[in-house]
Amino acid sequence: MGRLRIEVGQSALAEEHEKLLRALTRGGLGAWVEPAEAPISGYSEEALEGARSLWRRRMVQEHNSSAVWAGVLPQLVEAEVTLDLKTAVLRAGLDELRHAALCAQVLRALGAEPEAEAELALTPVARHANCPALERPLRNLLFVGCLAETVAVAVTAEERQLARESYIVRVLEVLHADETTHGRLGWIVLRDQLPRLDETGRARLAAYLPVAFAYLERETLAAIPDAPVPPEPLLSELHALGVSEAAAARTLFYQSIEHVIVPELEALGLGAERAWKERLDA
Repeated sequence: MGRLRIEVGQSALAEEHEKLLRALTRGGLGAWVEPAEAPISGYSEEALEGARSLWRRRMVQEHNSSAVWAGVLPQLVEAEVTLDLKTAVLRAGLDELRHAALCAQVLRALGAEPEAEAELALTPVARHANCPALERPLRNLLFVGCLAETVAVAVTAEERQLARESYIVRVLEVLHADETTHGRLGWIVLRDQLPRLDETGRARLAAYLPVAFAYLERETLAAIPDAPVPPEPLLSELHALGVSEAAAARTLFYQSIEHVIVPELEALGLGAERAWKERLDA
């Protein structure tokens, strides 16, 4: 464990960081929200603390997600894919760092420092060493894009709809747009690369799905604190700050899996309906 703090340093690289950020956002590869002009106020301390907890957790998650996308690049090189796919994956990793910075700004607006106790030794991207070269990144992009990011699209859409604090609404709009792009990336890669697999490769990918579903479910539920629905008016305050209650978030997770992800994967011939049931034994 260590202390993760999201801030730009004071070296000459800070200027390069800002130039890159501005170039990307001007070029339409993502959006930025300037820091809040004034602290967010008018809420109970309990609501503010609940919001700080969520945005702190999200800051860590977004920061760590950048390493997942970046970790897939060596596998893409081994798989001999085209440059556009490598560029898109690295762009997604950069998006996640930008998201972490946006979450840090929200924390400051909520009256908290952009830091958190976190595990700094990140788990490496799954190697899938027993698979042929193409299947290794395909499995990882299926997991992060088609599964995790597709769920994130639904979550950020719900939070954006609930939020009423204007600054937080703007940040959630950026996050939602980017998560949509990341999810789309995963589905594009899967549909484009699936025909390159022979029958045995498709069978191996289908056999991986129960494991992927089980891991996603375990990690997602662990990240959603199991807590009772807060009473009013606290619940309304939390919604305004972009916080949905745990029960609703868990319901949304299962709806995303059962009504979006499973049907899409099933249509691709990957036996997702059976895989979702078999996750319990994975």
